Amino acid sequence: MKFETKIMLVFTSILVIGFSAINLVSLLFYKVLLEESLYREGVMHRNLSAFIKSYRFPDYIKVSDKKAEGFVEVGTTGGKFVLVKEDYIKDKLLRFISLLFLWEIALVLSLNYILYLSIIRYIKKKREFERLFEVITLSLSHKMGNFLSTQKLNLQMLKDTYGENPYLNRLVSAHSMMEKDLKNTTKALKRLSTLEERKERINLLEVVKEILGTLEETGRRKRVLLSGREVYVYTNRVKLENMLFPLIENAFFYSKSFVHVKLCSKEGATLIIRNDIGPLSKGSGLGETLARYLLETEGGRFYKRFNKSFYTVFVKFA
Repeated sequence: MKFETKIMLVFTSILVIGFSAINLVSLLFYKVLLEESLYREGVMHRNLSAFIKSYRFPDYIKVSDKKAEGFVEVGTTGGKFVLVKEDYIKDKLLRFISLLFLWEIALVLSLNYILYLSIIRYIKKKREFERLFEVITLSLSHKMGNFLSTQKLNLQMLKDTYGENPYLNRLVSAHSMMEKDLKNTTKALKRLSTLEERKERINLLEVVKEILGTLEETGRRKRVLLSGREVYVYTNRVKLENMLFPLIENAFFYSKSFVHVKLCSKEGATLIIRNDIGPLSKGSGLGETLARYLLETEGGRFYKRFNKSFYTVFVKFA
């Protein structure tokens, strides 16, 4: 079911329930006022009949010593019952509730139409923003890609001129890191721009294994320790993959020799990624920022700890 359909159904349900409660209270209150009005009318007719001998009561009301079938007692006066025809009261209540119902139908339809127009406008603005976001992302990635390509050529020329040099090697490594971050972040943003908000129950252990397998295929040989049991989370798969991949990839890239990934289910699903610190200890931070944003949009928490030897990331799912 689409988001806008859910909103319309919830809004309509709230209106129906709310107006139903208002109608019930209004009907009971109107019934009390109607009976009080009819009682006063009955007393008035009785007083008139005491002065005018030929005075005739209306068909729907009478004052009598005994209760009559088809009549409802609305009070007593002078030791006698003030009686009103049951059909007369029902007809009055039916007219009241019919008029109230017609006005409420018009109000509900008007409010739903306004809500519909607002949702359509919101969806249109959202799609325009997504298209603009995609264009800006592609434009920035294109410009950044051209810049990195130029710098890569310059670095290669410097290596050809001066040969192997530790400073040049560090520049080359930093350049490769930036190129990798830009590629992965651009890819993730493209996927997110067409993301469907469909959630499902996902085995977190299987997703982690897939990511580790993909990273091991890239030739980055690190000692990997995966511990914990199967943990399930209810979220969007695309979001989850884009959330975990940059975090685990960073652990691979910046670790010296090992990466430890642990899954815990105590107090909610938690993923812990720990690695020793290699020579490249800090990147652009794009992948981590994207992962934090995606996690927080799902109600999760992200925090990290580090010292001279180890870097640890904690991902706690909602």
